[in-house]
Amino acid sequence: MALCFAMRCWVYTAESESGQILYVGISHQPKCRIKQHKLKSGWFNRAAKITQQAFNNRYEAMDEERRLILKHKPPFNVSQNPDFKKRANKYKRQTGADKNNQA
Repeated sequence: MALCFAMRCWVYTAESESGQILYVGISHQPKCRIKQHKLKSGWFNRAAKITQQAFNNRYEAMDEERRLILKHKPPFNVSQNPDFKKRANKYKRQTGADKNNQA
């Protein structure tokens, strides 16, 4: 399992048209992970842009993911985002999002 943490890793961010960070994620295979989000996430169809940043290992990527979540407080991040439900509901109310779409 330690080998996994030594491998190159990516942090990806999904932004709305207005530039709001909707979601921050981390993956060793970001293209595959983003395809999974496309099938079942509440944020994917709201994202105007998804960017990726590479890191030498998972530890560095985890630090950046945490920093970005704490800084931007994305409405669709559950992990490391204690106000997740409140922020997600507020975002959905502001954008008129369907209540059936979930993170």
